[in-house]
Amino acid sequence: MTIEEAWGKVLSELNAASKNPGHAFRYLSLATVDAKDQPSQRMVVLRKFSQHNRFTIYTDARSGKVEDLIDNNSVSLLFYDHDQKLQVTVKGSAKVLSDGEGNLNHWTESGSKGTHSYTSVKSPGEVIQKPDEAYEWNLEDSEHFCVIHIESHSMEFLQLDGHRHLRSFRELSSNGSWKERQKEKPDEKSSSLKELNLICHYCRCAGGEVASTAENVSKILYVCSASLGTK
Repeated sequence: MTIEEAWGKVLSELNAASKNPGHAFRYLSLATVDAKDQPSQRMVVLRKFSQHNRFTIYTDARSGKVEDLIDNNSVSLLFYDHDQKLQVTVKGSAKVLSDGEGNLNHWTESGSKGTHSYTSVKSPGEVIQKPDEAYEWNLEDSEHFCVIHIESHSMEFLQLDGHRHLRSFRELSSNGSWKERQKEKPDEKSSSLKELNLICHYCRCAGGEVASTAENVSKILYVCSASLGTK
């Protein structure tokens, strides 16, 4: 499979996930950073994927993620399909939709089942005295329903396949086209150490330590060879 074919597969899977509730990419991890520079992650549902770089999710406007995004709109998304051994990482900028009519259109499209989670009387994460307090709803109230669009500026996929993993990283250029990230020219003095560390990290063997000295290099080479049965 070529890189272009692999990217075509990735985009196709993301598009399918936005339409198929049973798709592995339907649920993803959304990472944000709060006002104190502390990271947070949570699982969200992919509602739409469009223009090859826009991801749409729904949430409660009172949730912590919205508060985080007001202070810092930088986000990271992580998808993983266990059956296909395919991982996709996205970095981008999030925009909380403030257009009331736009939110209403999404509310109508999502249907009552999808909006039920956004009509609780209590705010997400609010401390309650009794469990029953968490199940009070205003089912006709769309006030707290919120749409978040995430515009990606970089995407990376990793296709696991035994010893023949396929990995590619793309960035969005100023003209709106995707381009492969250019590799930095290695420093001649440390290129061998960097290369060895990359190999050891890839193998995930006992030699995956930092090869900061010649002694470590020899040790890691021996361990890596041993793990491959070629010592």
